[in-house]
Order: sequence, then structure tokens, then C-alpha cells
Amino acid sequence: MKPSSRPGARRDGSSQPPTLERPTALPEAIHHHTGVLLLKIANFVRDELDLALQPHGLRVNHYNVLSVLHYKGTMSQQGVGTKLRIDRATMVAIVDDLERQGLLERRRNATDRRVYDLTVTDAGRKAVKDAERALKALEARVFEPLGADGRTQLHALLEQLTQP
Repeated sequence: MKPSSRPGARRDGSSQPPTLERPTALPEAIHHHTGVLLLKIANFVRDELDLALQPHGLRVNHYNVLSVLHYKGTMSQQGVGTKLRIDRATMVAIVDDLERQGLLERRRNATDRRVYDLTVTDAGRKAVKDAERALKALEARVFEPLGADGRTQLHALLEQLTQP
């Protein structure tokens, strides 16, 4: 389900977050597949992240691009796309959106005119900080059933899976 179409999603500016509609259990025939379960949870979390970012005019990929640039500094468009595993066409659309909103600037690289360098604007830095607060609040709600220790353990296990 698309985040913007979820019943109960708040677009009225109220400070009360919508109730989380946690995913239902997988059918018995596939519930034993960890990858399938992880994908189901990942899709649920992505939809919730998009909903949390919606009031800021962002989606998860927008936030990821802005955040990488905010913390790493100016990078090439291709470099950011490679780091985040975003294909070129999607990366162009994301950068177009962020540039249109005044959150980043795209400029030709001075030494290689084929390359675009991306830099976060002051408005983009503010957007990252605002988004981080929204995501922190959402993550507290999403992972609340695990408790602090369970969340820390889950995070560590997932990080292990990203190591070569």
C-alpha cells in the first residue's frame, strides 16, 4: 500500500501520529523464510518512513541523498548514487526534485564537465535535521515492541549483513 493512501494517515497537520498498522503475519507456507519476512518488514518500514517524511516534502531516497551530502560534503551525483545503490535514472529524478525544492545545488565539476557535483543548501541542511527528528520519533514507535536492547541487537545483526 502506498504511504499516501493509508487509512488513518494524518495530513491535517495535527501533532498526533497516526496509529501504526503493523503488517500481518506471513502465510504459513512462507513464514519460515527469513528473507521473505525481512522484505515484508522492510516494505512496511519504508512506507512508514515515507509517511514520516511526507510533511517535509521528502521520501526516503530524498532524505538518504541529502543526508549523505550533509555529512560527507560535496560529492558527484554518480558517487552518491553508487554509495546508495540508486540507479542513474532514479538518481536524476531525486536530484531534480531536491534541486527544485532548493535543498541542493547541482553544478558541473570544474575539472570534468561530464560530472555533476552535488552540494546541500542551507535549506537542505535544515531539512535533514527536521527529517532526522521525524525519523527518530517514528523508529521509536516502530521498534518499540523490541525494547532498547532488542533494537540495539537487531541493528547490530543487520549491520553484520552489510559487511563484506
